[in-house]
Amino acid sequence: MNMLGYEHSMYQENKRTIYKLEDVEFDIDTWPMIPTYLEIEAKSKEQVEEIIEKLEIDKNKLSLDKLSEIYKKYDYDIHDYKDLKFKSDKN
Repeated sequence: MNMLGYEHSMYQENKRTIYKLEDVEFDIDTWPMIPTYLEIEAKSKEQVEEIIEKLEIDKNKLSLDKLSEIYKKYDYDIHDYKDLKFKSDKN
């Protein structure tokens, strides 16, 4: 417990690479134990749909899932891991 009375509940590591095209942000997210994925963020749903069309992204490969739901697709419950970290190459 820290001096404010809070207890550590969960730690999560991830890696993110960010690209921008016009007013749209493309985040390439890498999390432990699951494949890397692309997140598209814009000011509106219409703007996201326009960029998906423009870049000819296959709509069948798109998802609105939250991170916890993505983990569940790979048979992991993110809440089972107090410390979600990348495996270290150093042993």
